[in-house]
Amino acid sequence: MPEEIQEQGFVLETHNGIATVSVARSEACKACGARILCRTSGEENPRVIAQDPLGVKPGDHVRISAPGRSVLLASFSLYGIPLLLLLLGIALGAKLFLHHPELYGSLLGIGLCALYYFIVRIVSKSDRWKQHLLPRIDRIL
Repeated sequence: MPEEIQEQGFVLETHNGIATVSVARSEACKACGARILCRTSGEENPRVIAQDPLGVKPGDHVRISAPGRSVLLASFSLYGIPLLLLLLGIALGAKLFLHHPELYGSLLGIGLCALYYFIVRIVSKSDRWKQHLLPRIDRIL
């Protein structure tokens, strides 16, 4: 059976088959290295955007799940590829520029990362992207 991450929370809002869910912090949060990133705007519980195939309403208590493959793919898309682009830009800068290759290589790498994130932002608005990477509400509790 494939690995799956499951959390419970309350629906805050819904729109066009997408729901914003306030997820209760679990025991696993205490050991997570990224726990400080979950806290946005001083809120106690992090918010998760999830697919809503069940037609939930604000206030519903739901369970959301995300396949491990989707979490890995999202992590690689948001961290791995930009790291590779940054290193590629630095390496190309060292080969292409005669004066200040480190500076121009770094700027080239940062530019490639910025271009990549711009493309990801545009593509992330498509429904196909959401189907592959967003967690899904699988049960109303």
